[in-house]
Amino acid sequence: MQITKTQLVVGRPAIQVRDALRKLVGKEISVESVAVAFGVDLTEADKLFHDLVSAKYIGCEVRRKLPGQMLVELFAKGGQPTDDMLAKHGVDEIRYCVDYEGMRLIGTRFVKRISRRQAESLIEAFLVRVRQVNGRDELTHRVTEVRVFGSYLTDAETLGDIDLAVSLEGKQAEAETAGMDWIQVCLSRAAESGRRFKTYGDQLCYSEIEVKRFLKARSPYLSFHALDELARLGCRSEVLFKMKGIVR
Repeated sequence: MQITKTQLVVGRPAIQVRDALRKLVGKEISVESVAVAFGVDLTEADKLFHDLVSAKYIGCEVRRKLPGQMLVELFAKGGQPTDDMLAKHGVDEIRYCVDYEGMRLIGTRFVKRISRRQAESLIEAFLVRVRQVNGRDELTHRVTEVRVFGSYLTDAETLGDIDLAVSLEGKQAEAETAGMDWIQVCLSRAAESGRRFKTYGDQLCYSEIEVKRFLKARSPYLSFHALDELARLGCRSEVLFKMKGIVR
């Protein structure tokens, strides 16, 4: 995302909005929670809430659910809502949460812009690491595709970051062919790291995160995304790497 910390977002410095959204991510957002996150009164928060929705930093999703009492009675009988029940008796519930643009702002690190030549050098070094990952048998995941999109594909002389859609594939088939349990392979890789993990989920996901960290190499300019984000955004992209080699 190309933005500076002093640039205004919904009338406020971008860094202030970023920090407030970080407090709201993963939560159901209301005018009240916006007031707390931004430290403003409810009147100002109401305007901020609607401005953030209009700018797509906050989005809404509609969920169909059964009325409370009906749901309680159903659960008491050990049942679960079915599609037919929801269609006939359900009511729409609107839930607000941090949307895609908000997540992009949350991930923004306000660093000095770089030249196009510097960006090209970063991509070249990144692609070297891609090949290294795919050549390391001990890693649990490989890179299958990389696409670049966003400001890198424009004529901009300087860039705030480089948007890369990276697709990883777990080596589950190879593990199972060798008679190994895939979950145990991932857990073993985590154990070999010598790290301590707060949750089982953190331990299970470590081997994939390990690959992403290696690819990023601590660069604040490389911004990783999932490939399906490109389809959702409908933006132009160029293939930098596919399993059999690099396309430049």
